[in-house]
Amino acid sequence: MELNSEFDSNPTPRRGNPGGPTAPTHHISAGVVEALRRLQPKLCELMVADIGIFHEDELAEADRIAQVITDEFIRMFSEQRVDYGVIARVSDVHLRVGIRPAWIDRIYELYRTELADVLNANELALLLLHEKELLATTGEASIRLRNSREALQQTIVEVANLFDRYVQMPESLLIEQLVEMIQRATQAPLVFMATALGTPATGLGERITIVAAAGEGRAYADALDLRTDPNDPRGQGPTGIALRSGDVTLSPRNSDDHFGIWTDQLRLFELGSAIVVPFPLSLNRSAALALYRRESDPTPVDIEDMMGALGSELGRLFHARTAFAHGRLLDQIVEAKIALQSLMTTEWASALEDIAENLAHDVSIRQACMLRFDASTELLRCVGVWGDLSDEARRELVELEISVSGRLDTLGPSATCFRLQREVITNGLIGSPYRTSLGEVATLLADGSAVLRLPIVIGGISQGVMIFAINDQADHGIGEDVVYSMNELIRQAIARVEHNRSEWENRWLNNLTLTVLQSASIMVSAQSETELLQSFCDVLVTESVFTSSWVAVPNADMNRLVPMASAGRGAQEVGALLVPLDHVGDGPLALRAIRSDSVAWNQDELGDAAVSPWIDFLRTFGWNCGVALPVHKNGHVFAALTVMSQVTNTVTPAVISLLETVVKMVEQGIADLNLKQALEREKNVQRIAARTDMLTGLDNRLAFEEKVRHMLISGREVAIGILDLDGFKELNDTAGHWAGDKFLESLGSGLMTLVEDDDFVSRLGGDEFGFCVADADYRAVDNLVERVMGLVDEIGEEYRITGSLGWAMSVTDGRDYPSLLAHADEALYAAKAAGKARSYLFGGMVARSIELRRQVRDRLPAAIESGDLRFALQPKVNGTTGMIVGVELLMRWDGVPLESVLKEVKSDPELARMLGNHAIKSALAVHHRLVAYGHPDINVSLNVTPSHFLSSHFADDVALFAAETPWHFTIEITEDVALDDLASARAMIAMLHSVGVAVSVDDFGTGYASLSNVALLDVDELKGSIDIHVDRFGLDLIHSPSSVGVFEAEVAT
Repeated sequence: MELNSEFDSNPTPRRGNPGGPTAPTHHISAGVVEALRRLQPKLCELMVADIGIFHEDELAEADRIAQVITDEFIRMFSEQRVDYGVIARVSDVHLRVGIRPAWIDRIYELYRTELADVLNANELALLLLHEKELLATTGEASIRLRNSREALQQTIVEVANLFDRYVQMPESLLIEQLVEMIQRATQAPLVFMATALGTPATGLGERITIVAAAGEGRAYADALDLRTDPNDPRGQGPTGIALRSGDVTLSPRNSDDHFGIWTDQLRLFELGSAIVVPFPLSLNRSAALALYRRESDPTPVDIEDMMGALGSELGRLFHARTAFAHGRLLDQIVEAKIALQSLMTTEWASALEDIAENLAHDVSIRQACMLRFDASTELLRCVGVWGDLSDEARRELVELEISVSGRLDTLGPSATCFRLQREVITNGLIGSPYRTSLGEVATLLADGSAVLRLPIVIGGISQGVMIFAINDQADHGIGEDVVYSMNELIRQAIARVEHNRSEWENRWLNNLTLTVLQSASIMVSAQSETELLQSFCDVLVTESVFTSSWVAVPNADMNRLVPMASAGRGAQEVGALLVPLDHVGDGPLALRAIRSDSVAWNQDELGDAAVSPWIDFLRTFGWNCGVALPVHKNGHVFAALTVMSQVTNTVTPAVISLLETVVKMVEQGIADLNLKQALEREKNVQRIAARTDMLTGLDNRLAFEEKVRHMLISGREVAIGILDLDGFKELNDTAGHWAGDKFLESLGSGLMTLVEDDDFVSRLGGDEFGFCVADADYRAVDNLVERVMGLVDEIGEEYRITGSLGWAMSVTDGRDYPSLLAHADEALYAAKAAGKARSYLFGGMVARSIELRRQVRDRLPAAIESGDLRFALQPKVNGTTGMIVGVELLMRWDGVPLESVLKEVKSDPELARMLGNHAIKSALAVHHRLVAYGHPDINVSLNVTPSHFLSSHFADDVALFAAETPWHFTIEITEDVALDDLASARAMIAMLHSVGVAVSVDDFGTGYASLSNVALLDVDELKGSIDIHVDRFGLDLIHSPSSVGVFEAEVAT
């Protein structure tokens, strides 16, 4: 009971005090002083008897209190005033040591009795006033003291009652609620709780942190800057003393040396005594609860015991909370493992972020941090912070860089965990084997928490470190069960991510495979290499993990790679990515693939020093992982297909296999495209050849038709002409086909020079040429006819070859190609029928002639059937005897010119045979009638066309004559038979002679057959009316008997 300091300070006057410290000193008689000294032992006796003091040290303390009381009365009588401040402190001491009001009555009764003779009236009044004030003050203080004691007791009870709820709270919330509850219960002007690293046994950290404060003096607590160092003025206050000693500390007044540098602030906030109780917050942290009282509040004598009990209850609470946190952490780990079953992410960082986010908000783990390895710098960098942490600490952590290179014995715990791939635990700064290097992470996390570091290992390779600031689990730090469970949680999370990733890869790989297979049509539809490559680039970034795809080829100067096709993120900018072909070192993936002619890939592109010149570009588009494959053409590498992904570790054997398939498809597509282009070129050549006459170089009939149709469809008026050479067959027969080809070649070259602009000329076949005059009028046609006829005459003069032309105009003769061509052919026919070497335009007489011929063609069968077409008989009379020796059948068809009938029949073999058979049957009928009239010897002659005579059916048709008397029938043919097919004609004549039918050549001399050719035919007569010139016919009358016979027959006619 160190109570003397209660009276050592200068008294502070109470409001309304009539006196003060500067009041003049009154002279006191020696008798009064002597009487007061004499009564001092009796005061001590009364005190011992009242409060029951037995120990020697307590007796000494009682004697000292009696001395102090005696001195106070001497001072009162000397100053002639009552000091209410001193009365208040005396009352406080009485209450603290347990002196009851009855004892006070006995003291004053003793003074009144023993001092009655020595005190004057004024001094006696002072004594009575002093008694009255002390009794009143003691009564009030006693009530306040009782309330304070009950409040502290109630606080202890409330902590016990809420124990189970408190242990489940996060630490910061728990401390905040405890401080508020204690302040509310005690009505203290200030209550705060402070923490420090370490313990009195292991040593304390330097800083003391105020973590929660309540009451009207909170601003005072917020401004405190406390330390644990006793040599530092900031560490000499009651909080520092309590934390260092581990005992309850009572600092009674604000003038106490314990408050030192804070005295003025205490007076400003009217704060009095401070009671500070320390207790263990966790294994490696200490806490102190400080309760400040007002200056006027009494301090219970058992305040230290009561606060000690409260501290013990708080220590028990936090110890229980630690045990609860241990169990809760294990439960949380189990819950986290269960939650992994529904984890869908394919990124390990994302999975671990979720775990840290969930655990760091629990009572067990205060904060969490993830460090990720940067291979390019060999540094661990913070990529995430979770939990209750100041903004300043978060910023420092985010900027933190930890090197993992160097000797193990020089590395901090995080780097050691990364290098050794094993957990590293530090139980706060104090006593840690890594205390020299813990400032990097541990001090930025929760002060003094046990820091658990777990390696992040994927595929045997360290990727980073997970750090957890865990509330101390027991007296020996983090248990092995927690370490094992946390390690298993991390490993299972990574395994789950790998499982998700595998399923995800299979899913998108299958989708991409299907898309690629469905895109095989690209190989058929692409029209160029660029289109083919672009299409496959588009496919590769569709429904896949690849965000970018591009094909690079060496540029024309062969000094760098340039994109030929690209798709996805960064596709437009990839052209700016300059990749020199002479780059020293590995370089980007595309360059490696082209150089090595093999697959090149990188699971962590951003960590590859070989791509450092392009690292900013890669980071811009998040190209973290990629693969490049060489693409071949014609057996050589000509490009590289590169795909990039924002997801690391994407390149798997299955991915490479699929991309190799894509490359094969690309290569096959290029080969097919080249083949298709070659075939197209060949097709164009063949198309041109199919439309070109190889002999003359002119368009052929097909090209002529296509061009004319195109002009007609486009609405243009055209004129079509057909040129047919007269006498060309004789050139072939006499000079050979070689000469005929040379003639046609020369004529073709000449004709090509005659057309201009949109006009064109074609060889239609044989010795026929076609002309098309665009936007033609009659004058244009006449001009072209004149030039064509002149050219034919010029070239054909040597061979006596001329040309006949027939023309049709679309404006008058039809707007469809078949009609125009047919009309031009009709006009040509008319030109040749009119004597050849001339040009006719369809229309007028030509059109009427054609109409007659059409009528012949349409009506001839019916006319034969009805008898409208019949035969008249023309007798043949012997000029010497005047006797009829024969008759000739002459055709008659009323209303139809015979010339038209003969022209149409001559051009139509079917009609020719029909008319010929009608004539044969009519001849037989005439013969039978002549026989019936008694003229069996009269010969019957009938005419047949060359086409019927030379047909394969003619022998069957004349078989009817074989049953009749021989030599009563004569078949008349024209000299055209010799021109058409001399050999067949001779064979047919021989057949007729074999059945007794004579053969006559009618109208000899009107055609172009020479007498020498006719002489080769074993005919029976020639009919004609021309002058006979032997030299003209070239007859060999000396050596050829047949020539003599023909000549005789000619002369006979």
